[in-house]
Amino acid sequence: IISIMISLFFIASFIRYSIPKNHRKKTRLMFPDLIPYLDYFGTIIFAITGCLVAAKRGSDVLAFILLGLVTAVGGGTIRDILIGSTPVFWIENPIYLIICIITGLMMFTGLHHIQKIKNYEFMLIWADAIGLATFTVIGTHIALSNDIAILPSILLGVSTACFGGLIRDLLSQEETLIFKKDIYMTACIIGSIAYVICDLLSQPTLAVMICFATTLLIRGLAIQFHLKLPGHK
Repeated sequence: IISIMISLFFIASFIRYSIPKNHRKKTRLMFPDLIPYLDYFGTIIFAITGCLVAAKRGSDVLAFILLGLVTAVGGGTIRDILIGSTPVFWIENPIYLIICIITGLMMFTGLHHIQKIKNYEFMLIWADAIGLATFTVIGTHIALSNDIAILPSILLGVSTACFGGLIRDLLSQEETLIFKKDIYMTACIIGSIAYVICDLLSQPTLAVMICFATTLLIRGLAIQFHLKLPGHK
């Protein structure tokens, strides 16, 4: 896996410096304006994961909203601060707050239905995987749109996807997946690199699809077959 990641990174670097800078900017502007809708989708999915954790702990409605909110906007907030995009996205556009609040209220009122579902952990882990793939796309896209270099763009894609869940798990005192040996951040890194390569090849629409599919596929395989990275002995 590490060899694949290193190889993809060098391929992306080679493509970046073999394509004229003006051409890269020109093709990026041709991407259809679907990113905001994908962002709203990811916000809902990650807010749901926060609410599922709150449901697991038997929390009240405010905890549902809080955990849903920090999960959905935590990674993007850190990303915006790092790239100097202030005010951050949810202050500039409060629709994200509204989405999280509505999701929290709906999940809380539907708590009795959630409790009847036997595969509760199954719901949580797969919703998290979908949110992870979605925000890997969003983070990488926003970084590249701000003309940030390849490696920081990849890291911003990963942080956008992972840090919301990290904050959620820390607040709820759950063991976070980042600190386990599960293939989690690795899926984001490979997906983000795939996005960079497709974007540099003037295929921004394909970049979104491949990044999402790659991240979800790798994370899904890790969940299904219990794939883990080797730990330190």
